[in-house]
Amino acid sequence: IPTSGITEHNVQLRFTQEEAGAAEESAEGLSGISGGMGPSTFIGEGLDIEDQQLKIKAMAIARKTDRTAAQETTIVEMRTRLSHSLARFRLMQARYMPPVLPFLSHRVVPDEEDIESVPLLLPSSLNSANRQLCGLSLGKIEYQLREAQCHRFLNELRNLLFIKSRLVGYKDRNARHQGANTRT
Repeated sequence: IPTSGITEHNVQLRFTQEEAGAAEESAEGLSGISGGMGPSTFIGEGLDIEDQQLKIKAMAIARKTDRTAAQETTIVEMRTRLSHSLARFRLMQARYMPPVLPFLSHRVVPDEEDIESVPLLLPSSLNSANRQLCGLSLGKIEYQLREAQCHRFLNELRNLLFIKSRLVGYKDRNARHQGANTRT
C-alpha cells in the first residue's frame, strides 16, 4: 500500500539540515549545538520518551496480578532505560527550555511515582507565554513532528485495514460452510 503524507524522518531531516546550515553560518559552528543535539533532535527525543512511557504504562497495566518474573524483569529494565533517557532529556531541556525549570523545581513528587508517569513538559504542554520564552520555534518543531506521527499512525492503520479486508475476502471465497472459521 502506498504511504501518504510526510514521515517523521523527512521532518527530522529537514530540521537537521536547517540546523546544520545555521551552525555553519554561526561563529560557534557545530560545537554550539550541545552534544550535537539540535532543537529538532531534542524534541524528537522527547517524543520518543513519551512513546516509551506509554508502552511501559501499557505493559505495567496488562496482567498486573499474574506477571512472570521475566515480564517483571523486562518492565524494570525498560524503566531503567527510560530513567537514563529522561535524565539526558532534562539536561537538554534546561538548555532549550529554561522556563520549564521553575515547574520542575517546585513540582511535588508523589511517593512511589513510576517513571512512566513523570510529565515531560514538552512545548505543547506550556502556555503560550512560556512557549514564546523558549524561542527556537520549538513549538513549531513539535507540531510538525506530531503531525508526521499522525501520518505514520494513519498509514499503519490503513495497512492493517487492508490486510484485514484481504483476509476476510479470502475467508469468504475459500472457507465455505465453516462458520467458526469466519469469526473475527
